[in-house]
Amino acid sequence: MRLIAASPCTPRWEPLAPRGVGPGEVRVQTRLSALSVASELSVLRGGPFPSPLGYQTLGTVMEAGPGVTLPVGARVVTTLGHAAWGVHGASRVIPVPDNVPDRAALSVILAEETAKGLRRVHPAPTSGSWWPERACWDC
Repeated sequence: MRLIAASPCTPRWEPLAPRGVGPGEVRVQTRLSALSVASELSVLRGGPFPSPLGYQTLGTVMEAGPGVTLPVGARVVTTLGHAAWGVHGASRVIPVPDNVPDRAALSVILAEETAKGLRRVHPAPTSGSWWPERACWDC
């Protein structure tokens, strides 16, 4: 199952079509998916419809295709969204070290999206603000 925005303000669970794992791909079973209220509300309100919801997922590799070095059973962070499982290119999943808790690992995607947003808007200090006058925002 996966959660979609079926029409304005109407989320719906739908079945996932079976899909095999090909060379360089992994099947990931979802353990946790994070809710991003702003992102998901914008899709629920404005579409396009139908559209899958979510993008932050922590899961377990259940199957690996030929050429994949990531072991079955590995915990990974990926962008399945609110789906029970999904198939990704192995290069699109981030292995999670054993000492990192699930919820902390899941926050990686949100932190990366925040960093991309900051790079896009180029925040800069204003005169008299508490920001260091020579902050490097383009690093």
